[in-house]
Amino acid sequence: MNSPTRLRHIALALACACTVPHALATDWRRVGNPTPDGDNIYLDVNGPAREPGGHVVASLLFDYGQEHRTADGRAYGSDVRITRVDCQRERLADQSIVSYAGRASQGPVVRRMVRPPSEAEAAMEPALQHSTGQAIVWAVCELLVRGKPRGYKPPP
Repeated sequence: MNSPTRLRHIALALACACTVPHALATDWRRVGNPTPDGDNIYLDVNGPAREPGGHVVASLLFDYGQEHRTADGRAYGSDVRITRVDCQRERLADQSIVSYAGRASQGPVVRRMVRPPSEAEAAMEPALQHSTGQAIVWAVCELLVRGKPRGYKPPP
């Protein structure tokens, strides 16, 4: 699938996010262990795709153990993110974030951030050693190289 077509599909998925919870239509695998706050991060094992510039675009679900709040005070329990990853330099940046009131992308959309791929690429930052970002980079890049893992079980 070429890049413009992939981006149209991503845009369509984001547009449909209000009516069809993303977590229900995707095949997720947990990335690493839960954080000390009880947050779980899941990677769509069907989704990572290499872009023409060499970066990888992946879908992630951040399922928070504790309620988070937007700058204006609205509560949310999960995010679905489209994240750009540079496997060689271990850098990443979110291209879009859709936050949901409930966990596992359930409930109404609370906030939405979308930026063009060029802005996301310009915003890429190194993944710190032993960080959640590094776990994401490794999981995305390993999945791209090795393919969908055998015998894994999606989260409940």
